[in-house]
Amino acid sequence: MIQGQSWKDNLSLYSNAVRVAPRNVLARNNLATEYTSAGRYQEASELLLSVLREQPNRWLPTYNYGFVNYRLGNLPIAEEYLARAIRMDPGEPDQYIYLGATYLKEGQLQPAEQLVRQGISRKPDGVGYHLVLGVIKMQQGDLVGARDAMAEELKYHPDSAAAQAQLQAISAQLQKR
Repeated sequence: MIQGQSWKDNLSLYSNAVRVAPRNVLARNNLATEYTSAGRYQEASELLLSVLREQPNRWLPTYNYGFVNYRLGNLPIAEEYLARAIRMDPGEPDQYIYLGATYLKEGQLQPAEQLVRQGISRKPDGVGYHLVLGVIKMQQGDLVGARDAMAEELKYHPDSAAAQAQLQAISAQLQKR
């Protein structure tokens, strides 16, 4: 029964794995992912940074470190590591979306749109991808483009409350014109 406690959930499992094998990169990355899922971004960041100090050329911790820093609002660090992750493995779509979202938060709308479109081209049905594009289009003042992006999000994810709310707001603005 005591042995079973290390398996009760992923956080327990990976915490135990790191305790047993503290140098194991996969265990530490997985624990950092669990910290991220629980909103424990600072702990995830510290753990991922320790991995990257040892193995700076690993894609997954590089991407995860960029993502965690995006969540923490450390946008220059997020930008650096997400761009590095793209150079390491250009096929993964999420990294384009989060780097685009980072640029969006920094007010760099053109590169944000370009990156989000690259992510969408790699995975057109990615959750939230068209939503991010729609927000960028709204920031650019392109309500028709924003409406189309939100409609596309709803095509793939009809239960997206955020896309539904945005689409209603955009449609109301377009009707006032």
